Amino acid sequence: MWKWPALVSIQLLCFQAVYCYSVSGQHSTGATPQNIREPFFEVVEIDRLMEITVERRSRKKQIVEQIYNYPRLLSFVSQLYANGMTLAGFPTDAESYAISIEEIPIRIANLRSTLIGTKIAQISDLHMGRYYRAEHLAEAVALINQQSPDFVCMTGDYVGTYPTDVVEMVEPLLRLNAPTFATLGNHDYKRNSLPYVLHAFEQLPIRLLRNESVQVKSGLWVAGLDDLLYGTPNIGKTLCSVPRDETVILLAHEPDYFRKVVAQELPIALQMSGHTHGGQIQLPARSEDAFGRKMWTPRRALPRYGQLYPPGLLQVGHRSLYTNRGLGFTGPSIRINCPPEITLFTLQAEA
Repeated sequence: MWKWPALVSIQLLCFQAVYCYSVSGQHSTGATPQNIREPFFEVVEIDRLMEITVERRSRKKQIVEQIYNYPRLLSFVSQLYANGMTLAGFPTDAESYAISIEEIPIRIANLRSTLIGTKIAQISDLHMGRYYRAEHLAEAVALINQQSPDFVCMTGDYVGTYPTDVVEMVEPLLRLNAPTFATLGNHDYKRNSLPYVLHAFEQLPIRLLRNESVQVKSGLWVAGLDDLLYGTPNIGKTLCSVPRDETVILLAHEPDYFRKVVAQELPIALQMSGHTHGGQIQLPARSEDAFGRKMWTPRRALPRYGQLYPPGLLQVGHRSLYTNRGLGFTGPSIRINCPPEITLFTLQAEA
């Protein structure tokens, strides 16, 4: 960054030296301006030269921002990665569709003894469509059933390529063995998708929670908050039916809502979210970030209300946030160091 200003400074000094030399030569020889040969360069005022420098920097910044626009960057990196994998003889979709089961113990303050050991599965961001079809979801459902969870939570974004594609999730989700609860995400509202999503859920034995709560076990509630970007979220309405001192799990598509949960000390033990896909591409970093991770995702890769917290588990006081990496894709169907995820939580009493 220092090279460009330094180069400009050197050029200015050279211009000034040559100009002063030519002027001093006029006075020393007694020559008239008509007899003096003009310098080979056009003398530019310093102020104007600095203005040009600023303009060039501004144009360079705009170009860089366009180049590093995330969809373009993701497409470029994805294509580069895919070409390299193909040349190496590996299938390009190996990591993109290889589901990782993340087993996460969740310690909860004042958890009833009857709830200790409760198992909850979470999936998120199916994005049914061109890159994530019914057969992919069927594989995920089979893996969930193998874990025998007490219930399943889904945290939004069922729509992918086209709103009509969401119907593909119905048949695989009918095979879930455990009671299932769901909330909506931003893509479930975009492009007039909501009617198609609601119609799909009408065909499923899944409880869709939009600013409401339901008791799943004695002392344990699941609350679903409407989408922050396009829905009408109302946390007061969501929690109004929950008795005091009972454990609440909040399904909120966008993880950044956790900032409000902490700031307002809401009675929520665990917030489950998705939305970010973990960035889909995570690159090794030289040093740890604020959360102790040595992985880096471009900020432009993360959507609005998904930029404050990393994927995975984060605990603040007696409250926890878990951001699931999702199953599907937005943009190219590729993941690097960020496999699709099924999360399996086990509730434990806080020591």
